Amino acid sequence: MKLSTTKSISQFFGCLMLSLLLTGCGNNEDQMKMEFAEATVKQSLEAWQQGKKPAELEAEEEPVRFFDDDWNLSNKLLDFEIRKTYMESDGTARCAVTLTVQDRQGKRNEVKCTYQIVSDPKVVVARDPMS
Repeated sequence: MKLSTTKSISQFFGCLMLSLLLTGCGNNEDQMKMEFAEATVKQSLEAWQQGKKPAELEAEEEPVRFFDDDWNLSNKLLDFEIRKTYMESDGTARCAVTLTVQDRQGKRNEVKCTYQIVSDPKVVVARDPMS
């Protein structure tokens, strides 16, 4: 009897560990939001780097409204690095990014900023003016 109880407990913990591995230890919805947010920011910044305008993102099959003063001022995006993607306590995804931009006079600036990403009802990415 003792052997079968030990075996049952082992099987239970084995199943529990397997289910934790399959579902993950965190909130899957939050993880999916963060992955979507990071991919959206990356794709949008790549479009800026390629010389596209913010309005062009809105005309795509999966439209994105992107708000960034440097982009709206026609500054060039030379390089970017997504440093961190995280969730706020209110469920809003955010991406901390380092941008290397060049203004119209040719001056380069490194800008550390944060983008907030909202996807309901439309996808909107906005640079936090306080970051």
